Amino acid sequence: MPLPAYCPKAYEPIATLLEQEMTAQNAEFITLSIMKQISPLLDQSEHAVEAIDEATKHTWLAADKLYSTCEEARDEINKATDNSSNEISSILEHAKGDMNKALEGLHKSTKQPKSKECKRCTKKGTEDPIC
Repeated sequence: MPLPAYCPKAYEPIATLLEQEMTAQNAEFITLSIMKQISPLLDQSEHAVEAIDEATKHTWLAADKLYSTCEEARDEINKATDNSSNEISSILEHAKGDMNKALEGLHKSTKQPKSKECKRCTKKGTEDPIC
């Protein structure tokens, strides 16, 4: 069935609509083909981001463990130093006390007063050279 001749103006909008429809379909086709080409790159980028995120987390954990280990080691060293210092101070105090006792004993034994009275012969005023 032939189209009537009085409708040429009605064909124009239909042709425009069909042209726009084809343009939209072409744009969609081009977009899909680009997305297919970009998709593996996006997947690899996502994988790289996840790997970097994991590496960053592990780096932070390692740094935290290292820091806490250093703190623990420092605390242990300080504790050992304090204990050693206390032990050395205690030993020195005991040694000082023992030396003071020994010196007092020496001092007493060397400073006994000489009596004018002889203890052997019990005579007053005589000094026995032996005494």
